[in-house]
Amino acid sequence: MKELDLYSTEIIDFILHVTRYVCLKHRCMPTAVWGKWKRDGIPAARLEAADMLQERLCYYDKDGQRHWMLLDHGEALPFRQKDIVPTGHAIECRINAEDPDANFAPRPGRIDLFFPPMAKDVRVDSHVHTGYVVPPQYDSLIAKLIVKGSDRPDAIRRTREFLDEFLLEGIPTTKPFHRRVLEHEKFLKGEHNTGFVDDYLT
Repeated sequence: MKELDLYSTEIIDFILHVTRYVCLKHRCMPTAVWGKWKRDGIPAARLEAADMLQERLCYYDKDGQRHWMLLDHGEALPFRQKDIVPTGHAIECRINAEDPDANFAPRPGRIDLFFPPMAKDVRVDSHVHTGYVVPPQYDSLIAKLIVKGSDRPDAIRRTREFLDEFLLEGIPTTKPFHRRVLEHEKFLKGEHNTGFVDDYLT
């Protein structure tokens, strides 16, 4: 099977066509996410209702809720596709109450300290606080750390720094796991796929 060029004009035009259709029919702002499966070079694509990475790159995150409301009321957005020019590179780390050394088993419990980093081009989405008890019944997600850099190496460097500044104590989390990923040679070279964790980090 011939490997597909995931960034060809045909693929991108198709993705834009699908996202426009979803946007108009369902009044939402979808984001196309695609990459390569571990085998056969087959695209691994999906649509998301929203994506903080794209919002950071396009500087539309601060008005995101207002744009959602405009669409929900059938009104036009105050910009066009050609007005959106992504800049830089962004990385998102999902911090979960899970133990990476125990096959990512859930680790609910009390958070003794929660103090996220605060700086320009850094965004932390979270509902928790110091003293919060992560329940065992629901999603183990604690926070999303989204960091923007001028390019991929800069984004990696800054994400490392902000992971180190992110004070989170009381229960095992995936925060140190993200640090390991950002230090791995394969990740730094961009030579990773959906089998990366199983092949190199377990």
